[in-house]
Amino acid sequence: MLKIPLIIVASIVSAFAVFLAAIWGFTLPARLHAQKVLAAVSALQPGQSTFEDIQGLAQTYSAQSNATVSGEGACSRELCEFTFAFANHPIGVLPGVERVSFGANVSIRSGQVSQVSVVYQRMAHRVPGAPDYAQYLYGVLNDAVRKDTEYGPKKETRDSAATPWLLLYRLGPRSTPTDKAKAFALDLSCLDSFTGCSGPSAIYPAGWQSW
Repeated sequence: MLKIPLIIVASIVSAFAVFLAAIWGFTLPARLHAQKVLAAVSALQPGQSTFEDIQGLAQTYSAQSNATVSGEGACSRELCEFTFAFANHPIGVLPGVERVSFGANVSIRSGQVSQVSVVYQRMAHRVPGAPDYAQYLYGVLNDAVRKDTEYGPKKETRDSAATPWLLLYRLGPRSTPTDKAKAFALDLSCLDSFTGCSGPSAIYPAGWQSW
């Protein structure tokens, strides 16, 4: 008599495992593509890299391209904004899974890359009737021109919290290869993870506490 309930339970467990595997399979490409985009944009040199250097990547990963960040105007070699966007969808809609996204933007001015920026963020838990906001947000801003006083990490906290909700690493012509490697050392595994992405260290680069 116990065999029938056990068979039912085993069938339910198996079906749920197949469901989770399918969900993960749909989400995995976003992380893999995001990693390739991160590697490519981190290698760009603002002020030296060109429109052609980014054009192929934009076509491969279906980047949005407009004359402005707001999406207005047609992209051209003289003026263009390439925007890459990835999210942990559909895993992110499951109960208990944190919503995570990664994005990169490359600005083109007069045929050259003028700025590269990336954003990796974990959203706060949804509250009915309340606006969405990032619980932890990490960004890199690499400019062709930057004031000497605007290099390195910048932190912002909410109220009296010790942990920053925003961590921004600013790069420019004076940045060393070590600086760039540190700034772009992101682990994007939260884009296809069911668990383990609740804390800041899941989003921020290793060693961020000492910045």
